[in-house]
Amino acid sequence: MRKAHLALQRLIFAGVIVTALTLADAAAADGGAWQEAKITVFVSHTGEDPVGLLFVQHLKTALTQSSSVALAATGDLADTALFVTTMEPDATRSGRLTTAGWTLVILRDVNVYVGSGLRFCERDQSQKAATGLVAYVESLIASRATELPRSAARLRYEADWNEEVDRAAETLPIDTCGVKVQTAFREQMGTFLRLSVAAGLKLDVREVIKSVSANLAADDDFARKIRDQAARLGTCQAELAAIKKK
Repeated sequence: MRKAHLALQRLIFAGVIVTALTLADAAAADGGAWQEAKITVFVSHTGEDPVGLLFVQHLKTALTQSSSVALAATGDLADTALFVTTMEPDATRSGRLTTAGWTLVILRDVNVYVGSGLRFCERDQSQKAATGLVAYVESLIASRATELPRSAARLRYEADWNEEVDRAAETLPIDTCGVKVQTAFREQMGTFLRLSVAAGLKLDVREVIKSVSANLAADDDFARKIRDQAARLGTCQAELAAIKKK
């Protein structure tokens, strides 16, 4: 009996441990749902000057060490692209100085401009200059995060939007005067979401809901007139059918 009791205790204890681990995993998964995926950056370099080549090498290294962005091997796999052009501004200081012009874009069918600039750096300052540029690129990408499909900010924006839309849709009639009101509401709100993301805007979903709902709100007097008219039409059709039988 004592052995059976101990075996039961072990079984219960094992069950508790498994349940606790399962809940912990679920909590971790839920808590990490909005962990920021690294945004990829493809570096395209034009230039053959020695310091410029060194600067771009340091630039790529800094991107691989970044906590929020990552270096993409090709443009096809990247979210953004950093176009860098370097040249020696002074022939008398060949191999000691470079001028680096850069432009950051979000890669789409039509690329979206994010920012650009010009940097001068000497050979012994090329690593510091590259690290500084990557830090600035990180801040630019963070400021435009809702335009990037894989960013946590974009996912959170869409999730919050859809949650508000679902809540508002439940307050609307399903059908009014032959119009699928809830369906039309969801379609219009989806259109606003897609447009806001494409334009890089973060709209106030509650204000959009007010506007769209006002357009779909049923007018009681108008609805009554429609029903009365439908009733009269039904009566006329019945009378016409009776006349035809005579």
